[in-house]
Amino acid sequence: MPRHYTANFNFRLTGDLSLQHEQPLHTQQVRGDSVWLRSGDEVVVAQIAVIPEDTVDTVWVKLARDQMTQGWVREGRMMKSVVPSDPISEFIHVFSSRHAAVFMSFSLLVLLVWLWMKSKRHRMPVVHFNDIGSGYPAAFCLTLSASALLYAWIQKYHAEAWQEYYFHPSLNPFGQPWIVALFLCSVWALTVMALATADEMLRLLKGRGLVFYGATLVAVAMVDYMFFTMAPFPWVGVPCFIIYAIYALYRMYGKN
Repeated sequence: MPRHYTANFNFRLTGDLSLQHEQPLHTQQVRGDSVWLRSGDEVVVAQIAVIPEDTVDTVWVKLARDQMTQGWVREGRMMKSVVPSDPISEFIHVFSSRHAAVFMSFSLLVLLVWLWMKSKRHRMPVVHFNDIGSGYPAAFCLTLSASALLYAWIQKYHAEAWQEYYFHPSLNPFGQPWIVALFLCSVWALTVMALATADEMLRLLKGRGLVFYGATLVAVAMVDYMFFTMAPFPWVGVPCFIIYAIYALYRMYGKN
């Protein structure tokens, strides 16, 4: 498996990590005093060593927080406790956490049901149901869903390309593998759609209606994102997206 980082690569710790002070040897694994790193510490890869005799993990990495705090750790253990020190990589790490995704999905679904019940009682506008006189909000949700489905596609069939992007992220689609470039283009399209949607909301809604509609839009969009990234691809994700797109377009056409 190719390694996506080299010496002098920067990581940020997502959990506490103990390091072995002495360098591992080919004849035996010398264990001296432990060096402890704490969650949130910024570290740099000082050296990478291959120890074929190690039956647990043949790759060892020397991490350094500063001149006085450095040591060795198996690559497998390290990768469970670090994230590349880049805002885009950290964003991907947070939104890729399975436990966080399940919790957020459940919370957003509860919020969405509550908002929908409130909208029925007070006749407040809700995207896809009692929508405003604009197709942009529904188009925004569809664009987000398509991006989430594309992300699921990358995770299943182009995981190596995504790993490379995770370690060396960029918002520029040029120079990226075609599948990653396509995903980045969808992200830029989503940004434009979000700005257009916000402009339409400010033009058509005021006061409590604006706040309520904005909350329901965010809830629907996040439920869409969580569902289409977590749904098994393609047997569940693709058919559900087609059904959702037909429904959303039908509502848009009937409203406009």
